[in-house]
Amino acid sequence: MFNLSFNIEQTESSEYSMNHITSFSNPPETEWNQTYGGTDHDGAHSVVQTVDGGYALAGWTASFGAHNGDAWLVKVDSSGVFQWNRTYGGSGDDKAAQLVCTSDGGYALVGSTESFGAGCFDFWLIKVDSFGNHQWNRTYGGLGIDFAESIVETFDG
Repeated sequence: MFNLSFNIEQTESSEYSMNHITSFSNPPETEWNQTYGGTDHDGAHSVVQTVDGGYALAGWTASFGAHNGDAWLVKVDSSGVFQWNRTYGGSGDDKAAQLVCTSDGGYALVGSTESFGAGCFDFWLIKVDSFGNHQWNRTYGGLGIDFAESIVETFDG
């Protein structure tokens, strides 16, 4: 358990400042710590807990896949043990910024693609099943640069 408090003070110039104080009565303990990736540049931008108690991570990889920069989905179990990974992309730079677990047990990833669509970078939505197998993808955007950084599943799926 920890206590978190904020003190907000008004200065004479009518600007506000916030002092952040954190104290731990029982500091949190690390349950596990794992590293995922290969010999090139890889990164995760989003993580969700999956229905089986594990985790799914979305980001980008230059270590795996057929191209220099692909969107990347990694699945691990509840102890952080690697289960599988999938890459999505084409010949350009492609990245996943966020993911959600979908009501059908799969995942939806959102990000940007330079490989597909109308412009330099387009907003990219990818739908995969519970094992990361590609089901469909859509691009949105014009001739300029378009990015997507957040996603939610709506009530109608």
